Amino acid sequence: MIKEWLFNLPAAMLYDRFNNFDYGRVYPDEAQQLTGTELVQAIDGCISAAGHELDVVIQRRLMRAAAHGASLLSKTDETFSIWSYSNMCCLLRVLNSMRTREVGMPMTYMQFLSSGNESLVERLLAAHHHLLAIRITDMLGLGKQHALHAWALAKMATMTDIPDSAMVELIHEKNARMSGHIICFGGT
Repeated sequence: MIKEWLFNLPAAMLYDRFNNFDYGRVYPDEAQQLTGTELVQAIDGCISAAGHELDVVIQRRLMRAAAHGASLLSKTDETFSIWSYSNMCCLLRVLNSMRTREVGMPMTYMQFLSSGNESLVERLLAAHHHLLAIRITDMLGLGKQHALHAWALAKMATMTDIPDSAMVELIHEKNARMSGHIICFGGT
């Protein structure tokens, strides 16, 4: 059973081959079907299809099929970059965390690409999902100071009954655990 998002034949063949392998139905003639450039196209197709899929189980199977295909590449084949695989894994973690019931911000891969990383973080901060925003900035390699600053401002606005010195201590402690840097407010 091949889904419609597996638009290119090599990716469909790799996905089928992985399913057969995973369920113990390995056919001898399948071993030589995909080689070289076709195999790289198949791996890229499975990675791309995983990005467009909303079902986490199917995403996982597609990424496993891509990993299976990568294991079949010869060690001298330099046309495949493992970075595309690891980047998609990271993006899928981000997108799937956005789609949870607690966060409630379903976003497709194409929406993510068109909106950008900073827009995603801003949406999370506006919805007061500060911890997730901090973790996502960390996963995407963005600076998390802006998210930490937004968390500190929100904490100060909601906890008005705590003395200033205790609030400063709380913010410095949290900031030190999260980044190792000190948040500067105003001119200090």
